Amino acid sequence: MNFYSFEEIKERGNCVRFAAEILGLEVDSNSRIPATWRGGDGPNVAINEDEWFDHVDKNGGGIIDLAAVSKFDGDIQAAQNFLGEWLKLKPKSQVQKGSKPERKVSRCRYDTLIAEGYKETARYHYKDEHGSDLHFVARLEHPEREKEFVQGTPKGWGLRGVKPVLYRLPEWKDENSVCIVEGEKDADTLAKLKIAATTNCGGAEKWNDSFADLFQGKFVVILRDNDESGEKHALRVARSIYGKAKEVRILAPSKLPKGDVSDWLEKEGGSSESLFQMIKSTAPYEEVEEGDEVRQWLKEIRFDPSNPPPPEPCLYEFSGTEVSHPGNLCTLTAAPGVGKTALLVGGLAAGLSPESVLGWKSPQRKGAIVHIDSEQSRGDAFEIVGMRSLRRAGLESMPKRFLSFPMVGTDPGRILYALRVILADAQKSFDEIHSVWLDGVGDVCNDVNDPGEVQGVVTELHRLANEFRTVIWTILHFNPGSEKMRGHLGSYLERKSETVLRMEREPDGETTVIYTAKTRRAPIPKLQGIRMKWNDQAGMHVQVESAMAAKADAKAEEARAIIVELAAGDPWKSWKHGDLVEAFCKHTAKSEATAKRWICKNRDQKGNDPSSALSFNAATGLYGLGITARQEIESAKNSERKRS
Repeated sequence: MNFYSFEEIKERGNCVRFAAEILGLEVDSNSRIPATWRGGDGPNVAINEDEWFDHVDKNGGGIIDLAAVSKFDGDIQAAQNFLGEWLKLKPKSQVQKGSKPERKVSRCRYDTLIAEGYKETARYHYKDEHGSDLHFVARLEHPEREKEFVQGTPKGWGLRGVKPVLYRLPEWKDENSVCIVEGEKDADTLAKLKIAATTNCGGAEKWNDSFADLFQGKFVVILRDNDESGEKHALRVARSIYGKAKEVRILAPSKLPKGDVSDWLEKEGGSSESLFQMIKSTAPYEEVEEGDEVRQWLKEIRFDPSNPPPPEPCLYEFSGTEVSHPGNLCTLTAAPGVGKTALLVGGLAAGLSPESVLGWKSPQRKGAIVHIDSEQSRGDAFEIVGMRSLRRAGLESMPKRFLSFPMVGTDPGRILYALRVILADAQKSFDEIHSVWLDGVGDVCNDVNDPGEVQGVVTELHRLANEFRTVIWTILHFNPGSEKMRGHLGSYLERKSETVLRMEREPDGETTVIYTAKTRRAPIPKLQGIRMKWNDQAGMHVQVESAMAAKADAKAEEARAIIVELAAGDPWKSWKHGDLVEAFCKHTAKSEATAKRWICKNRDQKGNDPSSALSFNAATGLYGLGITARQEIESAKNSERKRS
């Protein structure tokens, strides 16, 4: 076996390339792959060039760890040997077949993590029923990476030859009730509150059915994490102990994405009293035939033409197009300094006023309007958003249903939890939630490039929009120096949003155009988009004519000028079709085909359009001047008479 420099392997190696070339796995658009080495088929492994993390097994690392876990059953030395040969590196040393390597070359996963900058922050000891140490879990944390867990025994690393037990077993084995949580930290948190709690080592989905006998005749509460793996783990445990435990209840105290009971107690205002109340109000778990719950759910949501869902009202139109409906996310995105806040204010004002504001109009103006600003100070949010919204809406005082909260510098998890509280209270007070505006959605994530965290945040926002039958508008910057939305958060929001409104600065450097980058209904092309610019006299942005409208006005003006010249001062001049074609061709030197197209395009199709150059009398078949063109000639004649 050859031995290579770990640092050189990391420097030259590439996890994405390894996954593609060695494991035959394609990285999806969310930078995810399935954990095929453990039989997984879902995209649960986040991966980039330098590192990976399995969100089910809760482990990860660099390319050496990936090779070890995927090809060599965790053997680091076999993995480094393979990678050194694959990368065509020069070995540091070599051991002939049949001989033993020097002790200094051997390295366990714990040492590897320590060498990579991890620090051990906690060690959780698992004891048998008599209180003797059997095994432990070491928790390691890194300032820039996911936390890691390594298991061992008093004799060394790994659990070979040891039958794992449940955490804190001597403390709860004789209790009548116990909580099962997802992690040692949570069990310790509850123990400080004098609540009996346990967990299994290895994380979610590592439950062993042999543990079930320990819960014979006990009241068991499973406090799961607020994510998909937490739900799966809770159901796995419940099915295992059902029939042996006297009663089983499952609940997720935390409403934060991936939140656990510790988060609930430390960040969401939880207490032992409120926990007992939640347990009391939760129905006991009942065993059902596998798939029955899903079958009932599928029955409820299946498409049935005879039983259509109630129609959803349009909450906002933009530029005359429906852009947002209840139960959806929508996104407003732009580079800094192009007027996002002004457009946001326009949306808020339109929700309070029957008038159209900067392209926004709200046909449905009932219910609370919630605004959360995590980017501006309290004073700026008050003046720039609150007061300008009132001015835009033509109001003198703030309506009670307008709820605006500045949250700059607030912890991401607290913002999301506060939003749920705001919506629950607002629904009680106003019956409905009209809309939610989340200015600075990037601040709801610790890392906008963490696929797992991003998915959890967006899923929770979507859940809130559905639960409260509202639309949640998220406002997000472009990436610096780019025209793409920020990180994985931007990509995920773009896929999940009903509408994405995009703002860009026009070449004049003053005008901003707003159009749809994505919509599920009629698009608003850039050429037809709403234009706005700052107006010093008004002290705010104002809507200006679109490029298409300006071009159309110029064309109409040109057509009226031609017909006025053809009329030669007679406001009531009329032509047969052939005569008008001949006159146009003579005046403009255009072809007969062009003349016919011009007549068709500039004829008043509605019979009441004053801007049309031509009128048409169907009874006589004669063409005449349009209203505005006729008025121009009459006005010129009046002016001439006055001068004479």
